Amino acid sequence: MYSLGLAYLLWAVGGFGTLGVHRFYLRKHGTGLLWLLTGGVFGIGAIVDLFRMPTMVRDAEIEQDDRELLREAAAPIAESLEQAILRVARADGGLVSPAQVATSGPWTLDDSRAFLDEMVRKGHAEQRATRSGSPPLVYVIPEFLTDASRHQIEDF
Repeated sequence: MYSLGLAYLLWAVGGFGTLGVHRFYLRKHGTGLLWLLTGGVFGIGAIVDLFRMPTMVRDAEIEQDDRELLREAAAPIAESLEQAILRVARADGGLVSPAQVATSGPWTLDDSRAFLDEMVRKGHAEQRATRSGSPPLVYVIPEFLTDASRHQIEDF
């Protein structure tokens, strides 16, 4: 957060506002450069800033809060275990193993297997043997099955 005292100190040290140092501190780079090149708009802007400093600091704090909110909103949302299972299954034609899920995120094999077993129990997935035997068992998400993946599993 910004400090009103520091802003006034920079105003004073920066030629009583004529160098625009306080404006650079408050992230007003364009007008800071203008103040630097024109001596605080020939001293008039520097004097006005003396009285507007509390408002300028408050505005800079509001803009900082807005920037932080935008950064948080743009941050990726952590993927859930269920979303990871569905993503992996869709990418592999509806077939998924606990190892594939565990390697795609921060989950353990046990977590992945338990969640997949729960999906089977609820009827959202099925457990099938593979024709190749490697892996011997896979979980099937029927909505994502493709013709190619149907040929990889037994009894379907």
